[in-house]
Amino acid sequence: MEVNGKPMKEMDVQEVKEFIEQEFESGVAEKFEVQKIDGKTMVMLAKGATKEQYEACGLMTVAEQLKLRTLVNTAVDDNESGCTITAVKPKKPSKAQLKDISEMNSRIYKTKRKAIRAATIKRWPGNDIPNFKKNKVACDELNQLVEELSEDCCFEPLKFGRDGIRQHVLDVLNERRRHRRNGYDYTTPDKRTLKRKTDSTESTESIEDTSGDTDLEGMDETDENDALPEKTAQLIICVAFNAIRVADVQRTQLASSAKALGLKDTKKDKSSLIQTLAQSLLDRGYVKVTGDLGNVSRDNVKKIKPF
Repeated sequence: MEVNGKPMKEMDVQEVKEFIEQEFESGVAEKFEVQKIDGKTMVMLAKGATKEQYEACGLMTVAEQLKLRTLVNTAVDDNESGCTITAVKPKKPSKAQLKDISEMNSRIYKTKRKAIRAATIKRWPGNDIPNFKKNKVACDELNQLVEELSEDCCFEPLKFGRDGIRQHVLDVLNERRRHRRNGYDYTTPDKRTLKRKTDSTESTESIEDTSGDTDLEGMDETDENDALPEKTAQLIICVAFNAIRVADVQRTQLASSAKALGLKDTKKDKSSLIQTLAQSLLDRGYVKVTGDLGNVSRDNVKKIKPF
């Protein structure tokens, strides 16, 4: 098995992490690193891991587990005992790349991402989020949007081109789709939107111009890879439930609160409930997190209102 010409079994932990980052959320790659998964171990994992082993690596769903198996068994060569993995060119910059660039380039990149997000929501507003599988009309619209954005939103210092733009459009839509599954209605302005309208001293016309995109600033804008980091989600739950440790919060409490907030699929395992409920509490303004979501302490998390 080879990746970029290197036998997969010879990949070290960092190389495996970078490979996983290209296909899964960053949290999965981080758990691979925590579990010290190198190339040899990844092959064993894909061939026959237990449910507990998959979950320890962040692969919580059957779809994610099957995806890993598919990745490891791509392009099977009958003349060899293993298989060859076709190298996947990263579509978006990795966290390591973002840490190495200058502050100015970082700001430029984030500005371009925000422009892509705004254009995506303008093209597909409301709750009608397209599915591009076997949908030629939607695919044509996606290709057209990518072409329209490519002139202004490509960024050579990070090799962020058309593929990166396309991927970010899909990431934005996937995040909105996930919020819809959790019960959020994009046709109804959230409370932050209404408060801004009340407090604003601008003209009515100005308010109307901005109200259509207000959910961009809250519901859909998370930093790279969208999902809340596990530690941040746990801190949100601790603060929301006035608990010292996340272990002090029972799964039944989480399920009850999720049901009260109208969230679906409250039969998830505890770790999944923590992630879903924490995201919902943050999105709906029950808690507030200041600073970088990827590096917070309990002091950064504030409970705004009871739920």
